[in-house]
Amino acid sequence: MSYALPLSLHQVGLTFAIVFGVIVYRVSTAAALAMSSNPSARANVRVTVTATAVIINLVVILILDEVYGCIARWLTQIEVPKTDKTFEERLIFKAFLLKFVNAYTPIFYVAFFKGRFVGRPGDYLYIFGSFRMEECAPGGCLMELCIQLSIIMLGKQLIQNNLFEIGIPKMKKLIRYLKSRRQKYMDHEEHVKRKQRYELDYDLEPFAGLTPEYMEMIIQFGFVTLFVASFPLAPLFALLNNIIEIRLDAKKFVTELRRPVAVRAKDIGKSLCT
Repeated sequence: MSYALPLSLHQVGLTFAIVFGVIVYRVSTAAALAMSSNPSARANVRVTVTATAVIINLVVILILDEVYGCIARWLTQIEVPKTDKTFEERLIFKAFLLKFVNAYTPIFYVAFFKGRFVGRPGDYLYIFGSFRMEECAPGGCLMELCIQLSIIMLGKQLIQNNLFEIGIPKMKKLIRYLKSRRQKYMDHEEHVKRKQRYELDYDLEPFAGLTPEYMEMIIQFGFVTLFVASFPLAPLFALLNNIIEIRLDAKKFVTELRRPVAVRAKDIGKSLCT
């Protein structure tokens, strides 16, 4: 337990540091494009900076989401909970904390903090003494928030929730299959009997629990409800994603994962209250 809090705070601090790094990228890139000799570059500074910064945020979110999931499980394991229920509750809490901060920090910055600390004429705030702190467009940050939310939400749903869920188990199954073929070749087995069904199932990816599935829905629900005013199509895209994901999850659980061990439970635990 003594390791969990400092490491969790360290990961939260890492997320804030990355967001600050993206802010530095935005202001430095905006300054460079504003001084460009290309008229087209000068005319599209805000769109270029916003789009590239959001893509960087999306890539960082996808990477850190996988890392934070592993860290949350590792932190829970070193606590050695006495029961499976306690293990799941602590895992859900840590995973939610880290993934919530990771997914929503860039969006919260644009929605609530961007343009609030630019200073005033004659006393502007500068980063590293060279770059003025960025501010919103004359009409506000709503359009930028819409771009940020749409790219992050659709990117997470398409890449992480769909491609990763099917692609990673398939890739791991292929690696296990190639390793087993190589082992047979090295052993010079001429007559190999046909594998039984349970032996083939052993090459599948182990079932890791339902916590990642619940986390996807919780984060998606936040995208749909918290910032729907800036991106009104969010509920529609969430519905389309869930229709597709139902079929992909069915295929994943039936063909790509080992059969889970049936465990009785009263409810879905802390995920119901998250």
